Amino acid sequence: MSRVKIDEVSPNSTSLATAIASARSSFSPRARAIVRLICATHRDLQSLAAEGNFRQDLYYRLSVFPIRIPPLRRRPEDLPLLVDHLFDRYATELGRPRPAVGGDAMRRLLVYSYPGNVRELQNIVRSLLVEVRGAKEITDRHGPAHSLGGLAQHLEPEWHREPPAPGSEH
Repeated sequence: MSRVKIDEVSPNSTSLATAIASARSSFSPRARAIVRLICATHRDLQSLAAEGNFRQDLYYRLSVFPIRIPPLRRRPEDLPLLVDHLFDRYATELGRPRPAVGGDAMRRLLVYSYPGNVRELQNIVRSLLVEVRGAKEITDRHGPAHSLGGLAQHLEPEWHREPPAPGSEH
């Protein structure tokens, strides 16, 4: 079985057609192929299809098993696990030791709203790993201005959430 992941399906995107054509061309004309499409979008394809702005037949083919994942800013409880996972993953990829994330640094990571969603968190973690170069702990003083602003001083105020309540699990 082949898997094709298509990121950001939209009404005016050619990525879906290109991916399907690519998957089809990798098989002989007589071969029967089983292909699983995994598509992602931030758009409401159901509404777009109902309005005539997305092909209904395509919507029904893609919506066999929809999984709706809210943006990171609406699931702050996932952040500690994601942060740990990403530091483990990227430290290994970069061949660097995995630093601990200090309390103040983690707090700043938790109150940020991530307008760039998980990709932004991934970039922040990579940037921090590159900057700390083997430090044992990341503090709130680490990080370039864009990645939590020295871990937060340059952020726009509307991008902040209230910090977790004292004594909460986060």
